[in-house]
Amino acid sequence: MAVLVIGGAGYIGSHTAHVLRKRGYDVIIYDNLSTGYKELAEGFELVVGDFADRAKINALLRRSEAVCSLPRMPRWANR
Repeated sequence: MAVLVIGGAGYIGSHTAHVLRKRGYDVIIYDNLSTGYKELAEGFELVVGDFADRAKINALLRRSEAVCSLPRMPRWANR
């Protein structure tokens, strides 16, 4: 079973990806790397893109059986 982890190159998302893999899941990480780090996604399939890119997201959704969405909120959302 493949799990799409949106925001998987960040702190929480990368830890989630590792736990999912330890439990036997295939993990696909989707991140725009604006606050995430490519290094945290090493060993996983990393797809770099923006969440607004519907074509990329739809292609990944067809390959995934579950989604875990953990993106960092934009700074303006905290005001």
